[in-house]
Amino acid sequence: MTLLRTGIGLLFILASATAQAQDVDLRLSGSNTIGAALAPQLARDWLRSHGFDRVQRIELAELEIRLVGTNAQGGQRAVEIAAHGSGTSFRALKAGIADIGMSSRPIRESERVSLGITERYSSLSNEHVIGLDGIAIVVHPDSPLRAITIAQLRAIFSGQITNWAELGLPGGSIQVYARDDKSGTFDTFDSLVMADAAIATSARRYESTSDLSDDVSNDPNGIGFVGLPYVRSSRAVAVKNGASRPTAAEEFTIATEDYALARRLFLYTPKAGDITPLAQDFVNFAVSERGQRLVESTGFVAQRIVEARPTALMGAPDEYLTMTDTALRLSLNFRFHPSATTLDSKGVADLNRLVEYLQRPGQLQRSVLLAGFADASEVSPYLSLALSNDRADYVARLLVNRGVRVERVRGFGPALPVADNQSSNGRGKNRRVEVWLSTPAMPGGNAPVSQLAER
Repeated sequence: MTLLRTGIGLLFILASATAQAQDVDLRLSGSNTIGAALAPQLARDWLRSHGFDRVQRIELAELEIRLVGTNAQGGQRAVEIAAHGSGTSFRALKAGIADIGMSSRPIRESERVSLGITERYSSLSNEHVIGLDGIAIVVHPDSPLRAITIAQLRAIFSGQITNWAELGLPGGSIQVYARDDKSGTFDTFDSLVMADAAIATSARRYESTSDLSDDVSNDPNGIGFVGLPYVRSSRAVAVKNGASRPTAAEEFTIATEDYALARRLFLYTPKAGDITPLAQDFVNFAVSERGQRLVESTGFVAQRIVEARPTALMGAPDEYLTMTDTALRLSLNFRFHPSATTLDSKGVADLNRLVEYLQRPGQLQRSVLLAGFADASEVSPYLSLALSNDRADYVARLLVNRGVRVERVRGFGPALPVADNQSSNGRGKNRRVEVWLSTPAMPGGNAPVSQLAER
């Protein structure tokens, strides 16, 4: 009888959920990093862009909301957002209870197979980068810690280092603050920092990024990790990755993904043919200029192109220094799949952004310089230089075919790594083509990027 009652109860819950879902036009599920503030802002403005000007926010449960827009004729459109962590996005897509998955980490191979996505690498048909974020390492505002290495972070968060005195700093026992296991922020930190180590059992774990940051800001011995918009009253420290100098979590280094803990923010949709028209329209809105302004206004890094003039890099090849001496660097890098010249999904979208940027008034007389790089382990040292040249040549051909003037193209092999080659993520960051413009922009439009200096 108990089993019968349980079965009837489950059927009732499923039926209620189905009925409720039928009243919803678009459902987003997944990352709390995206779902806490960015997704609601995107949804609100998306509804307004279609004439649903009066938007009501309804709290359904913890980390679950519904936005209902009403137009002048009284018609309504509803969007539901459930933000319980990146891992839940792919399960929700597979179960058919989400139209769009929000994730602050790339899809895993097992998840790709589970969703029936046949492409070996995710493409623009189902993977959409809507912005960038940096995982900031945060401490109390008065902490003497200014910079930290990946190895030190791993030792602290795994419990091997338990007192600030072990780092030569005043203070007492270290208190570790970490996101919960469902979080994409945790997944990214786990893969970029922890490797095979586990988070210490003494760590305080959080579903809410804001709560974590606020608690660290009140703990002189605390240290935690949060998305860039959630630093709040705590203070972020610079991070050192491999042989590079400590790099601050700033907009330009996150946009180029040179910052050690930079990451992409994704919307995932079902395999080609299964995406709903409203879901496709929402994705298009998120990557549009209006959507990118919302990405920026919520504290993340938009994919708009900006220019900067880095100072000379210590250890850079002489030809690289000569090539870029009077040039301005753009806030994007083209990145590639291992041992290949194939652009990843963000690179394909960035190519369109770059062409559009260079076709604006005042830009037509400027020329492009491309510097290609390979990671040190993907091919033999002899072939590394050739592969980096091939990558730069490939980007150059794509640009020339779109009417862009490319002045110089040069590969530099494994020179100037921006990350540690010991991890797959680090190697991915090193496989890149930097984009520079040879003609200076108008005075006053260039921001210094001091953290790139003297590496």
